[in-house]
Amino acid sequence: MTAAPGYGLSEDDDIRIVSHTVERVADAMADLSTQLEQVTRRIGHVEAQRASEAEVGDVLLQAQRFSDEVADEADGRARAVVAQANAEAVRILEEARHQAAEIVAESRRSTITVEALFELTTAIDAFARNNRELLVELEALRDTLAPPDPG
Repeated sequence: MTAAPGYGLSEDDDIRIVSHTVERVADAMADLSTQLEQVTRRIGHVEAQRASEAEVGDVLLQAQRFSDEVADEADGRARAVVAQANAEAVRILEEARHQAAEIVAESRRSTITVEALFELTTAIDAFARNNRELLVELEALRDTLAPPDPG
């Protein structure tokens, strides 16, 4: 066991010091390797979370578009039903006016009999009943199409 020049340590001491230093460096490298693995896993989790958030955002946008399309389609159908109901109401009114005009013309040609008066009253009642039913249906349709009450 000879002393190393200039340090006063033996060669065995130098070897022990170097071995100890190498062990400390190896331990530090192992710790750093473990920390690197943990950071890499965390980065992977963050990237996966960001990808998941982007996918959720895409799904929400698709759901909103679908909802808008369905609402637009329902609105179009409702408008068509209302237009059809209005056309039917106009047709019924025109028919009632025509029948009333015929009855009035006939009554001017002759005196009104009890039968004619009864027929006129019955026709007016039928048209009034049809108009009430149509009004109920139109009000129900309006209530269906009305936006929900936010309160």
